[in-house]
Amino acid sequence: MIHSRPPPKVYHLLIKTHKTTIFVTTAPTASVASVKAEVLSALTSDVNKDTETPEVSSEDDFDLCKPFKEKGKPTGAYEVVDTSLQIKQAGINNWEHLFIKFHDAESGEPLPITYTKPSFDGDEHEEVVEWHEEEDESMMVDIPSSSPVRKGKRKAPSE
Repeated sequence: MIHSRPPPKVYHLLIKTHKTTIFVTTAPTASVASVKAEVLSALTSDVNKDTETPEVSSEDDFDLCKPFKEKGKPTGAYEVVDTSLQIKQAGINNWEHLFIKFHDAESGEPLPITYTKPSFDGDEHEEVVEWHEEEDESMMVDIPSSSPVRKGKRKAPSE
């Protein structure tokens, strides 16, 4: 007998920018606009001490973006999420990472998506990822050349 899990009643979303991650808990039927309002509240709160994050005063100062995925893996390109849709309708899943694309305060032009990928292997090196909209055709992400490339499995350290 196969038991299927019921869909979650609450979604946990991780909204990333610069060195900040905002955790939002919401229903899958809630609107993307309500999530954007939560993000605005977090960005304008006294708790936000990230000096690299641009200042915002309204929901028009930024967009929420989700990564394009190919075979379940991010491609490096992002799409702006339609705020009129429900989270589920927008194709956002539980525990999904969304990213903030800020707009320039003077011109209103979109700024590149920027966030820091933390180090998981104990190194002090953190990788800063930046995506510019005009790179959409090439689906490329600008990764600093100084970042170490570690593909595949690593050998256990000898004792």
